[in-house]
Amino acid sequence: MKRLYRIKPIGHYRIWGSDTLGDQFHLTNPRSIGEISCASANSSCDCEIYGEACTLSDFYKSHREYFHLSCEEFPLRINIMAANEDLSIQVHPDKTSTTDAQPEAWYVIHSDGSRLCLGHNWQKKQDFLDAVAHHKLLNGVRYLPCASNDYFYLQPGTVHAVGKGSLIYELTCQSDITYRLYDYERTDESGHKRPLHIEQAAKYIYYPQVLKQGTPIQLIQSRDCIQTVYQNDPGIFTLKKIELHGDTMIYHKDFHLLTVIEGNGTINDEHINKWDTLLQICDTKLHLCGDMTIMAASFKEAKTSCIAT
Repeated sequence: MKRLYRIKPIGHYRIWGSDTLGDQFHLTNPRSIGEISCASANSSCDCEIYGEACTLSDFYKSHREYFHLSCEEFPLRINIMAANEDLSIQVHPDKTSTTDAQPEAWYVIHSDGSRLCLGHNWQKKQDFLDAVAHHKLLNGVRYLPCASNDYFYLQPGTVHAVGKGSLIYELTCQSDITYRLYDYERTDESGHKRPLHIEQAAKYIYYPQVLKQGTPIQLIQSRDCIQTVYQNDPGIFTLKKIELHGDTMIYHKDFHLLTVIEGNGTINDEHINKWDTLLQICDTKLHLCGDMTIMAASFKEAKTSCIAT
């Protein structure tokens, strides 16, 4: 049985993008690409699976036995973001009547002395609305410096923005509702300002803002491999980093999305390069060889461990 499936990435034009990221992914039209969907399965962006003549969402629905999940839709989405300018300041809602909550995780692949907007100093909703009315919103948001290899977890309701000069691996769910608070008065290609969503944002921002620390929860070391586990939360997602210099064996009980963010090598004799993303089905033994760094993401419903042994 085939256990690894290669996913075709999709590039997205962004007002804050550049040509660099599209070139690295060998896109036919790399202009102003700011975001790459490495794995996505929603109605607005559904990645193809090489050699299967289907999209990721169709593959999930047709092969539920490969995932051992009860959820009707494929649960995870992975993006690579390269910020040539500051991104808009925004918030994602908690669970609503029409959509699930949208937690996010950011792993900083590279930082040019960048900063991230994470959180705010408003004590209540009216403080936020007053700041907007008096054009002082930027005075109330929090900025943190970010360095390569930093990890951040963003619960729904967190005010956030990626800063200029950062290259980010983003893990989130398929829900894609974003409320924009501030956009630096920028205009799109047609000369129009992008819309803001002040009333909606005010409803879903958490007051006061308390951030969850993004620190590793487990370190698994062997002769040639270090696995750093950042998140292991049922119903949210699991995320770890695999740093390989040689070869190793890893068993995954749960399905994983494997994204190479540095180097190259092989997984079960299949050659992989930087920026490749593979879908690995459940109950799989992996033989990894090479010098590479892989972000491994998964989703689980039961309270059984999906960390490699």
